[in-house]
Amino acid sequence: MIMRELIHRDSLISLDGIWKLDGKDIIVPYAPESKKSGYEGEILDEMTYTRSFKRPLMQEGKRLILHFGAIDQIADVYVNGIFMIHHEDGYLPFSIDISDVLKDDNVIEVKCRDSLDKDYPYGKQSKDPKGMWYTAVSFIWQSVYLEIVPADHIKDLKIKSTMDKVDITLDAVREYELIIDEIKYSKKFITDKIKIDFVAEGLPIHLWDLDDPYLYHFKIKTKDDEISSYFALREFKIKKINDYERFTLNDKPIFLCGLLDQGYYGDALYTASKEDYIRDIRNAKALGFNCLRKHAKVEASAFYEAADELGILVFQDFVNSGDYDFIKDTALPNIGFKRKNDIIPHKKRHDIFMKHAETLRNILGNHPSVIGYTIFNEGWGQFDADRVYEVLKRDDKEHIYDATSGWFKRSKSDLESEHVYFRNKVLRSKGKALMLTECAGYVYSSKKSYGYGSSKDLGAHMQKIEDLYMKMIYPSIALGLCGFIYTQISDVETERNGLYEEDHKTLKVDLSKMISLNRHCHDLFASLTKI
Repeated sequence: MIMRELIHRDSLISLDGIWKLDGKDIIVPYAPESKKSGYEGEILDEMTYTRSFKRPLMQEGKRLILHFGAIDQIADVYVNGIFMIHHEDGYLPFSIDISDVLKDDNVIEVKCRDSLDKDYPYGKQSKDPKGMWYTAVSFIWQSVYLEIVPADHIKDLKIKSTMDKVDITLDAVREYELIIDEIKYSKKFITDKIKIDFVAEGLPIHLWDLDDPYLYHFKIKTKDDEISSYFALREFKIKKINDYERFTLNDKPIFLCGLLDQGYYGDALYTASKEDYIRDIRNAKALGFNCLRKHAKVEASAFYEAADELGILVFQDFVNSGDYDFIKDTALPNIGFKRKNDIIPHKKRHDIFMKHAETLRNILGNHPSVIGYTIFNEGWGQFDADRVYEVLKRDDKEHIYDATSGWFKRSKSDLESEHVYFRNKVLRSKGKALMLTECAGYVYSSKKSYGYGSSKDLGAHMQKIEDLYMKMIYPSIALGLCGFIYTQISDVETERNGLYEEDHKTLKVDLSKMISLNRHCHDLFASLTKI
């Protein structure tokens, strides 16, 4: 069972802390490769976690759900020796009702397997980390917790909104009360679908935007259950404005100044706290950026909630599977050779990728900050891109889909998506919304580093960044450029091309200059998109 995000209850019991991994202590939720895990044993492809817990105090008729935030790549879960669930993916949450096997004293056993099998999503993980490939993350790397729920509990919640309407769909028909405290709204329903027209019902409209990320918090109360959640009134679209397709937020043209965010956190590797996410988002906004591209990784729900609360847009990658070849997939495309066979892989990898993509977008669909998805990045694992785009877009008109980010383009995508490194070039839209989805990657570090051009002093480093804006981004805006993604928000291991060091705290660029460069993007864009 996979639960949609933004269903909150007050009955959670954390199981984070000391577990056993093949008999040795490990601190969950940190992966055994991370220093923060405290794990000192050998890391094998197949290993077993164990953890005991006592039956929590529960009223008669209640159920107990066991939640895992993410386990990479394959997990079989047992409770008190009884098999409960088999899960495959590596990046997505899953849950299981364990009520029927509970005792006073209980043992969870999680048999994990992670051989970096490329049939599964694996992102930038490598057993030989260097350059743009990073330390692999095995097994449990997100939180584990219990949740006490009624027998008839709300399992799924789907939210769709515009600037004046919201649709809320539950997993089953129920009798319940919807309460929105901010606007003193309370109404009883017997249905699985709620449609609220704010204009028709005379309700106050407060739009969500980047400077004022207003959220409507609500509760749903049934006879046995009560959950809290939130929604936002906002629309993100592509519209033709003055000869070019442009992005709009709430019908106002918006230019995306974005950062690539790979989600590595130093000694913690993949695992982060909500405080980490809040710091990154505030740091990005302080520099004048309004968008993060979550690259080749899925975060815990706390990241997307922080983005909703703080007001930053998120472009989410589906995590790549399949083989990668540096010459064919990176070196040759960077000098102009951008052709690739777009064949369908064997059925197993195809099915795993499609399940991952469809499940991820269903999980994230409630978040107002999430505006779009990258299907394939630079050809990694790419197959039948036009058909995959059609399948995903068919049931989701609310989000933007970048079918082939960077190169190896096919005919169907919402974007013209370009990656440009090592040089500056003026880009021109050929009809679709044009976005520079990766660029820069400049290194400013005294250590041996991987990147796309390096400087020995801050002045030279800032000159490279200024040239990027002056010679590529600014002139391209006049020719249809809708936004760009700068590589990257922070250093990752030996790839030291971040605006911040690997600690996510130490700034490596001139703050006032970055603010000025980004502000001019918006000013120039505004002058060209007056309606």
